[in-house]
Amino acid sequence: MLLYRAQSMPSGRRLTAPQSNDPATRVAGRWFTDDIEAAYRHLSGLTGPSHIVCVEIADAVAETFRVSNSPVTQCGLDPVSHSASPESDFVIPRFFALQAEQVEAVSEEGSAEIVNVEFAAGVRRAA
Repeated sequence: MLLYRAQSMPSGRRLTAPQSNDPATRVAGRWFTDDIEAAYRHLSGLTGPSHIVCVEIADAVAETFRVSNSPVTQCGLDPVSHSASPESDFVIPRFFALQAEQVEAVSEEGSAEIVNVEFAAGVRRAA
């Protein structure tokens, strides 16, 4: 299953362990969706350069992280109360989130173009 996330362009700093034990802080960077159009809607609301990343996770594994299937995350967050789309939102473990790769669509502030994503020999690219 392909999961997508809109995020600001990296600042050159490496993603580190959460600086707080607060559940909302601990899930930062781990919210993904299986709906690429939802990711692009989120992208258009970000300020500054931003992009879509995606990660491929086996379907059976991904289903265990679907918000509608996960009443409470391991860090104690109730994702259903924070999700507008529990059927298409996922809170995935950090080690999966760190494997996400940029889709070749970069947005300047407020603009986004929907692309299809293909996998070819493990490389993600806009189709």
